[in-house]
Amino acid sequence: MKNRLDRIVTKSGDSGLTSINPNKRISKNSYIVVFLGDLDELNAYIGTLKADLFIFNSRENSLEDIYSWIIRIQHTLFDIGGEICSEDMGIFDEKEVVVLEEIIHEINQDLPPLKEFVLPGGSQLGAKAHVSRTVCRRAERSLLNLIENDPEYAKYNKSAMVAYINRLSDFFFVLSRRLDRLSKFDEQTWETSKKKDNK
Repeated sequence: MKNRLDRIVTKSGDSGLTSINPNKRISKNSYIVVFLGDLDELNAYIGTLKADLFIFNSRENSLEDIYSWIIRIQHTLFDIGGEICSEDMGIFDEKEVVVLEEIIHEINQDLPPLKEFVLPGGSQLGAKAHVSRTVCRRAERSLLNLIENDPEYAKYNKSAMVAYINRLSDFFFVLSRRLDRLSKFDEQTWETSKKKDNK
C-alpha cells in the first residue's frame, strides 16, 4: 500500500491549486477547500484541548471519558473530510450523531440549569472548549456554504454530517461547563449593563 504522506514538500500547490481527489485539481479558495480547512482547524483546536487534559488534573477519573470522547470526535472529523473530498458516501457512520447526542445528555444531566449566557474563560480547559465550539460553528457555516453554492455537493443537504457538526458545537458547550466545574471555577454568566448598574 502506498504511503499517504510519502512526501511533505511537493510544490504542487504553488500555483494556488490543490487536489481533493487523485485526478481533480481545484482552487485553494474553493468552497470545498475552505470547508476542509475549517475542519482541519477545528481538529487542531480540539487537539490543544486534548493535550492539556492531564496537565491540569491527571488524577481526575472523568477526564479519561473526556479524552476518549475527544479521540472519537477527531477520528469522526477525519471521516467527514474523507467522505466530502473523496465523495465516498460510506466513510462517515451516521450512528455517530446518536453517540454524540448520548454523550451530550450524559454531561448535561449533571449540570445546573442556565438562566443566562455563559461567559467563556472560567478555566483554561473550559475556555479551550469554547474556542473549539466557535470554530465548529464556522466549520458548520462553511459546510452549508458548500452545499448551497456548489451543485456537486447539494446531495449532502440532508446528510447526517450536517447534523453531526451542529451537535458537536453543543457538545463543546456542555463540555466547557463540565471542565469549569472540574477545575473548581465558578461559572460566570452574562449580566446586562442595567443589571450591573443596579448592584
